Amino acid sequence: MRILRKNVVLTVVVISTVLVYFGIAFAGIAVSINKTTGKLIESQKGGLISASTLDILLQNAINARYKAKDVEVKFVTDAEFRALLEAVRPEPTQKDKDRKLVDKEMRKLAIDSLKAKGKISADYEE
Repeated sequence: MRILRKNVVLTVVVISTVLVYFGIAFAGIAVSINKTTGKLIESQKGGLISASTLDILLQNAINARYKAKDVEVKFVTDAEFRALLEAVRPEPTQKDKDRKLVDKEMRKLAIDSLKAKGKISADYEE
């Protein structure tokens, strides 16, 4: 049984390698990008991704009311994908920054209060 399992795994690896080598499939991330803004519309990752995946991404973008001429579909590396995600992440607003500061100060006050009441040790630190 072990020999059969090893042969099956080896066969899958060989077939996958051949598909990737000849450009039939790609072991990476497929993305659709808005050409106007350069922002990510959708991505698919995992396993072997074929050219039909790109067709699906394009059709999904069209279904989401993007024009086909405004959508770019392609394969990207992990580093390129991280860069696309950074472009999508919004800049924090002043309200977000204020909220973060308030949370930090409230946490500090709560810890000081608990130390003063002896409910946590005086040398407690985060």
